[in-house]
Amino acid sequence: MINYKGEIYSVQSQCSHFGFNLANGILVGDIILCPLHSAGFSIKTGEAAQGPIFDGLQTYKVERSNGVIKVRVPKVGWSQNPQNAVLGKEKVDKSKKIVIIGAGPAALSAAESLRKAKYDGLIYLVSK
Repeated sequence: MINYKGEIYSVQSQCSHFGFNLANGILVGDIILCPLHSAGFSIKTGEAAQGPIFDGLQTYKVERSNGVIKVRVPKVGWSQNPQNAVLGKEKVDKSKKIVIIGAGPAALSAAESLRKAKYDGLIYLVSK
């Protein structure tokens, strides 16, 4: 659980990148940073905020009642990532092109960031 500005948030405890424990992470605003690779996640929504990651974190409902804090975790909840929006484009503007050299985690994160920023052109990843 994370107390941020008087609100209590609950997210899965392991980074979706390498499964590293986020308990030793750093909170910068409402973004928790993984201590291993600085992958960042929104504590409010679980969405990936910065790479190298592709999936967000599962969030859990927090209830306060008479000074008691309860976190509602589904029985299968700890291992599931949130539903991510489909980032592919049905209509691609073929006049726009971006080439990313490499196809590792950083390149895939860059391509995903482009789609989240509403880039609708072609994205080429060049690798071995």
